[in-house]
Amino acid sequence: MFFINKSLIAIILTLFIVSNAFSDNKQTEETPKSLMQKIVDSYMNASKTDSALKNLLDAKMYLSTAEHDLLVSYDKGSAQKDIENTLNYLLEARKIAKPNNQQAIDTLVQQLKSLEQKTAQTGDFKNENENETDKLLTEANKTLMKAKENAAKSTQNEIELVMTSISKIRNKIEHTNLRSDYETAMQSLNSIINNL
Repeated sequence: MFFINKSLIAIILTLFIVSNAFSDNKQTEETPKSLMQKIVDSYMNASKTDSALKNLLDAKMYLSTAEHDLLVSYDKGSAQKDIENTLNYLLEARKIAKPNNQQAIDTLVQQLKSLEQKTAQTGDFKNENENETDKLLTEANKTLMKAKENAAKSTQNEIELVMTSISKIRNKIEHTNLRSDYETAMQSLNSIINNL
């Protein structure tokens, strides 16, 4: 059921034999049954680690794809699918991970759910100051719309340029926050993989 390569089995058996060769002779001899149980336990632990690692690496692949969709091509729909796939692999890894890794995976899942929610919305900013900035920029755009209605034709074009600049500023703030959240999630995932 678990995928494990032959070299890992060879390493486990070699380490087991070497550790027994150097153990103190005063120890009582272990029965073949207890030796076999140790080997089986080692095999099962290694199998779980390999399976968890595979799921975590698959999650990392999808999270890397989400970076491109979210921060380069600005395809939020595709980014959401990538994040969803990442979450699915993380949940599979969590089922077989060690307890300390399960907690780290739970935290990462929450980070990714927040990122996924932010990709579905616009103007969902990270901190209070940026939220206030967004509100003020939105109000400025509304005021400029009213001014544009009453302005001469030549002035209307200039007002449109200012409104376009305001939209670009709002998008830049959103993009910066999404990048920050993405990078935090990727660092968390790398840390989990490194701690296996």
